Amino acid sequence: MLFTLVEKWSNFDSMLALKMNLLYSHELLPLALCIFFIGFLGFLESKDFLSLLINTEIIMLGLNFYLITSSLSWGDYSGQLYALCFLAITAAETAIGLGLLILLYRTKGNIVFTEFSTLKG
Repeated sequence: MLFTLVEKWSNFDSMLALKMNLLYSHELLPLALCIFFIGFLGFLESKDFLSLLINTEIIMLGLNFYLITSSLSWGDYSGQLYALCFLAITAAETAIGLGLLILLYRTKGNIVFTEFSTLKG
């Protein structure tokens, strides 16, 4: 008797959690798309290296947020694993970009794209 009550309660709890995930994840998908497009527009409009890096991070944030919310809405955790992999890739990309930024500042003394004609092949 007690075992069946616990089993029914755990089924009810999982169904309630699934309904809550569906409710909140569908409300958060447009927010993820807005974050992505804000970063994309900032990437198109930026003129210096640091703002390009920041807008790339915003794009990746929107993409990760979309993956996580869509994985919650579908009840599949593979989107969250992809988001974790994207976070690792984004961290490596940021470290390389900031290293290049420091190197360019030390050699040239500024970080303006228009003055870097020596980078052309």
